Amino acid sequence: MLKFYKRILALSALLVFGLHVPGSATAPFVTSQEFNDGYRNGLANGATHMLIIWDIYDFEDTYQFISYCSPEQDINDVIEYYTAPGFYKVAAVYDLR
Repeated sequence: MLKFYKRILALSALLVFGLHVPGSATAPFVTSQEFNDGYRNGLANGATHMLIIWDIYDFEDTYQFISYCSPEQDINDVIEYYTAPGFYKVAAVYDLR
């Protein structure tokens, strides 16, 4: 049940930043346009880091999505949060400062 709530929180964060809902794209990878939009949205909203996360919960429907680290958060805590074996895996971290 905790995994379900983590997934809802991740989807909510994406909606707050104005990105598409994961899985709604035709490809499972973050496109270059989505990356550029995500980078600009992160800068505009004051995020310190942008993370590309793999959702690997369902092996038949894996995809990437973008998440952010705010100035109040420690990047190591955010990475640990998204390193849930069998659920999420951090693919990349970008420093926006």
